[in-house]
Amino acid sequence: MLFFKRRSKKTIQESLATVFTAPGIYYVYMRDHEQTNNVFQRYVKQFVDAGIMKDIGLISQTDTAIIPYLTVRSNLMVNQHKVPFDILPEFIRTDKLFLENPATDLSIRQQLDIQFFRSVLANKRFMFMADGLDNLSTDEARDFLTTVVQPLAAIESSLIILTTDKSLVEANPKTGMMTAPTL
Repeated sequence: MLFFKRRSKKTIQESLATVFTAPGIYYVYMRDHEQTNNVFQRYVKQFVDAGIMKDIGLISQTDTAIIPYLTVRSNLMVNQHKVPFDILPEFIRTDKLFLENPATDLSIRQQLDIQFFRSVLANKRFMFMADGLDNLSTDEARDFLTTVVQPLAAIESSLIILTTDKSLVEANPKTGMMTAPTL
């Protein structure tokens, strides 16, 4: 049985590397939030079944995995810390008030930042994001996307965004997909 689990792990990892060839941001179009949730859950199940959850970052407004009684800094460090803290943008590293407060009453953007940068610090090769950008203003979404580019490049990772915003997919023809890839 262990042989099959390892083979499945290798197969999923090969599929991820084949579909998301270069580090960066990928956009996968979803027709609605129900499809987004279904595809996200299907991917999570595949990652769990293959035993690669420790290698995958998950970002979701619905299931944030943010622990409210811990500080923001502690939430960032929940996973094994493999990358120096100074890879984070200055606005996160230097805001001591934000970092030392409990992770309660966070904005959607702050929740996304914590989840994304937690994955960066853990050096996750692939990060999957569901339902986050759709709930940000256009300016907040643009700022988030601008903020994640440098850390993704620094650790050679990919952020795969499941989105109902067709314009993001169309504006990024090299990294946009109109259907969710089979892994």
